[in-house]
Amino acid sequence: MRYARWNLSFWPGLQIELTEVRRANLFREFVRRPDAPQPSLRSLSDLTPWSCTLRELDDSEFGPLDHLDGVGAIGDLSAFLVIDPDSGRERAYWANFDWSLLQYVEPAPTHYVWPLGER
Repeated sequence: MRYARWNLSFWPGLQIELTEVRRANLFREFVRRPDAPQPSLRSLSDLTPWSCTLRELDDSEFGPLDHLDGVGAIGDLSAFLVIDPDSGRERAYWANFDWSLLQYVEPAPTHYVWPLGER
């Protein structure tokens, strides 16, 4: 396995990381630079586009995430539980990522069942 990271001048707090598992498998994602401040992820309103990476959301109080779809590049979809600001009840939301960077959050469909047990 090989990997490399590069700083991004247009996003000073992020780096692009490329990981080659086998010659045919190349994964890429945005990661927070080690010297950059971590995002404050405390409420649903903190989850704005490009505010965090998939790894940061999973490590936050919203984790653990239920990874639903995607292969670590574009179109990753993960579910998490949070107190819904409208109802005051815990409910599932879906977080959509491209290259592991949050794009948007939306309520999960009512038929989605949280598989990871009680929180």
